[in-house]
Amino acid sequence: MVMSNNIVLMKRWVKGKYVVNATNNCHEWIGRRDRKGYGMVGLNKRTGIAHRFVWVLFNMVQLGEQQLLHKCDNPRCVNIDHLFTGTHIDNMTDMVNKGRSPDNAGESNPRSILTESKVRYIRESRDSYHNLALLYNVSKATIKDVKLGRTWKDVK
Repeated sequence: MVMSNNIVLMKRWVKGKYVVNATNNCHEWIGRRDRKGYGMVGLNKRTGIAHRFVWVLFNMVQLGEQQLLHKCDNPRCVNIDHLFTGTHIDNMTDMVNKGRSPDNAGESNPRSILTESKVRYIRESRDSYHNLALLYNVSKATIKDVKLGRTWKDVK
């Protein structure tokens, strides 16, 4: 199979966009990165994720709906030996198994209206669901879930 000059040039370009980490053999992207640390690459007025671009370029296979997961858990890494394909569910399972899922329970959830002290007050209060919901600007269902221990289970 004859490789086009464009592919050869792109591969050469990519090799200038990472440095090899001698400790873990990660090929760490030195170009632009997103807020989560993943390398970004622009091509034909479109922006994509660098490890995905590199994987497709060197394997010559389109990923379609498949996602690329990192064995090394390094978002900067574009080493194709550190990448493997999977579904979205595989990716989420991998994230949880490796302890990288965000802890968005309770007050650490940026959308949380209640706090632990408010939850304790709600549980001890004899006020009606309606009055507590008005006091804390939440629904009566939220108050009921707190009182019955369906939510905020970690608060005693």
